[in-house]
This record gives sequence, C-alpha cells and structure tokens, in this order.
Amino acid sequence: MGRKRKFKADDTSDINIRSSPSRDSATGLEVPKLPASHLTFLKDKCVVSLVQVSAGSSITKNITRLLAELQTADRENQKPKLVILVADGKSAGKLTSIVEITKRDLQSKKFRWFQYTGMSVGEEVAKLKEEFGYKANRSESDDRDRKKKSGDPGLVNDAKKVERSHEAEDDDDGEEEEEEAFERIPQLNLELQKEKPVVYLTICLSQVPVPALREMYTQQCYETNDVLRDLNSPSD
Repeated sequence: MGRKRKFKADDTSDINIRSSPSRDSATGLEVPKLPASHLTFLKDKCVVSLVQVSAGSSITKNITRLLAELQTADRENQKPKLVILVADGKSAGKLTSIVEITKRDLQSKKFRWFQYTGMSVGEEVAKLKEEFGYKANRSESDDRDRKKKSGDPGLVNDAKKVERSHEAEDDDDGEEEEEEAFERIPQLNLELQKEKPVVYLTICLSQVPVPALREMYTQQCYETNDVLRDLNSPSD
C-alpha cells in the first residue's frame, strides 16, 4: 500500500488522453497538434522534455540528449519518458536526421520506442515551451548518465557526417539568398501574409504507447520479442 509502481521497458500500459480536433485561430483550418488542455494531464502521466531544433542546433548534442532521456527511467517518480521535438520548415530536415539516428541506436540496443509525427502552429509551440521548457538545474548523476549513454563511436561519427551535410546545405542556401536579394521583389498581399501561421514539424518520442497521440499524429514504433532492459537497472 502506498508503494510506487516501477516503470520497466516492457511495461505495456498506455497513457490515455481524450483528444479533440483543434483549429488554427488565424485561418480556421483544422490542424493536427497537441491540445494545450491536455498538457497538464500528460505531464502527470510521464516525464516530458521539450527540444526545439533550429538551424544552429548541434545534431550530435541533441542525439546525446535524446538517448540519455529514452534509455533511462525517472528514478524519483518511476514514470515513463516522452520527448517532444519541434522545428520550423527550414530546420525540419535536421530534426528528422536527429530522430532517425536516435531510433537506430535505441533499436540496436533493444530499447523500444514509439514515434508520433504531426504539425503544430506557432501558438501551440509557445504553450509547449511555457509548460515543458528547459530546466536549468541538472544533477551530476544525470550528467554522468548522459555521457555514459552517448559513448558509441559509430553513433557519434554518423551524427557528425549528417551535421556536416546540413552545414553544407545551409551554406548553399545562404548563397542563393544573396543572389535573390538583387532580384525584384513582387508585390505581396499583406493581409494574406499576416494570416499565414508558422507551422512546425512536431515529433514525439515515447517509451510507452500514447493512444491520444496516435489519434492525432502518425505513429511508428519498434518492439522486440527479445528480453527488454529494465530501465530501473543500471546499464553495464
């Protein structure tokens, strides 16, 4: 009585959230996104982290952070973990690379993952930042775990190769922007421009299934019949 239930990698329990369609206030169009009304409930059910990927984000550092989060359990509350990643259109490719390399590494170590992919508008991303923003204080043990989990040299090399590729693309984009700066700018409809919302690629990576996200987003997952690691046990 009163004992906390330990979360394990082979835990089959779901995180149930009632979902409802939401519309962008600027255009009135229905947009698949994580409703703000569900944020508190989601926070109570699991440990949520938010990662915003931008043009200047490091692929290697973000992969390191994701692996540290998704290969360990929350020792204090014994809750599963979920990471929400967002990126605008220009950085969407970088976000996809981070997620794919992370999933490949998790899969090679027999850690299961659940991915939910969709789009969010700027106002919803602002609410996500407010609710799940970065915490400045991190314990020394968390830092040690993060370093320990990211020691795969193959993973680091893959991340660096992808990062160099994205940097090269960014340089090419910069050259194109310079040339276009001398072209005639067409007259724009300012009213339509104001109404156009900023849309973000949104990917949720979770240790357990989240049915409500499956209803709103596309789901991908990896599960194995092999013996799964207990996230509460220290890694070798």
